[in-house]
Amino acid sequence: MESHVFRHKYRPSKSNPEKFNIFLCSDLHADESGFDKELFTRDFDRAKNEGARININGDLFGCILPSDRKRYSRGNDTGDTDGKINEAVEKIGKLLAPYANNIDMIGLGNHEVSVLKYHHIDVTRMLLFYLAQFRDKKLPPIRHGGYTGFIRYAFQGNSGGHNMAFDIFYNHGQGGNAEVTDGIIDIKRYQYVQADIIWLGHKHQRWAHEIDPTVGLLNSARVFSKPRYGVMTGTYTKVLSETNATENGYRINYGEERMRTKQKQGGVKMTLNLYRDQIIPEFTL
Repeated sequence: MESHVFRHKYRPSKSNPEKFNIFLCSDLHADESGFDKELFTRDFDRAKNEGARININGDLFGCILPSDRKRYSRGNDTGDTDGKINEAVEKIGKLLAPYANNIDMIGLGNHEVSVLKYHHIDVTRMLLFYLAQFRDKKLPPIRHGGYTGFIRYAFQGNSGGHNMAFDIFYNHGQGGNAEVTDGIIDIKRYQYVQADIIWLGHKHQRWAHEIDPTVGLLNSARVFSKPRYGVMTGTYTKVLSETNATENGYRINYGEERMRTKQKQGGVKMTLNLYRDQIIPEFTL
């Protein structure tokens, strides 16, 4: 399990909070034929223009290789070289290069783990080395998130004091796409985790709302109740696309074979309202 701390200054205020933007996303599958580049560009340009910090919770890669007998099909192969891994890293590296200064963490999903397990290559680590050449040298390196971990955004008042922290627990996710429950059961399984946000991807669902709060005792022995939120981020693959199999032949479509409900696309923008003594999050889908 990974842990990452990112420190920022802010101006404490009781009534006019400073706003701090974070963009959460996952399941880009950016090297696949169905990648929705238009949606990606819209979301990432907006995040960059708003000064948001970007975190990617796995399956940035598809890395569906010819040796993958379950998923690979020639009609959906986007490459033309034998170095499929190198090609994918360079393609995604060029895609993310304009946003390198905004990215804090890139994690692993089941697709990256599959490549690591069967081919002994950590494509995320390779990508981080590639992106380092485009990142401001004054910034810390982009963090490798692994499959699960914590992100802490720690805030300190400009003149010292008024320290606050906001914690995000992330896990890429497990299982099927949960078209009935939208993944709420998976969030419930992490109720034991002490964090402000419990964030999952993988299921290609997208929502953000309040979940059961934590209750406990302060050092003064007074009882406290703290709100918590669940977040699931969607996919950046085109869920539906029109084809003409009569004239051009049929391309195997993994999503069409298993589609019972339309999968959700895109990430979740989170705005932290930084008051003097508390942080209140707002979510935009």
